[in-house]
Amino acid sequence: MMGITWIIEGDIKGYFDNIDHKIMAKIVQERLNPDRTLMGLIWKFLRAGYIEEREFKHSILGVPQGGILSPILSNLYLTLFDEYIDELKKEYEKLPISTRNPEYRKVEWKIGNLKDKLTRPKKRTEEEINSIKEQIVKNSILLRTLPSAIRIGTKIHYVRYADD
Repeated sequence: MMGITWIIEGDIKGYFDNIDHKIMAKIVQERLNPDRTLMGLIWKFLRAGYIEEREFKHSILGVPQGGILSPILSNLYLTLFDEYIDELKKEYEKLPISTRNPEYRKVEWKIGNLKDKLTRPKKRTEEEINSIKEQIVKNSILLRTLPSAIRIGTKIHYVRYADD
């Protein structure tokens, strides 16, 4: 992966267990605009509770693990985050990623001038010619050590997936 400076991986620990029901209901209402019956079923699904060590526990947070709607609701919940990242990407895409290195350009220009000196119809001694050639070699070596461009911007690639 050439040119990649950062890779950030994140994991939302206990994501399914900590989804806020009220926020989830608000998102469902705004995005899907379900009728009252469907919204009632979604609320029942969210509040169904669970059994732990033979005891029924009420659920006030989270979506049921393994529930058929859980992945859909979880993705819907993270859609706002995805949209935020998309806006961030658009902002960064407006900016240039790199620009030519001015130091590199100066050395290039210097090499070009030295080569021009060799081709101009002026009588030069062998010592002058060798000196110019030596300077060309020295600057060419220097040129190889300099980056031709300077990174000034960022490009964002975003991938979200669920593994639980």
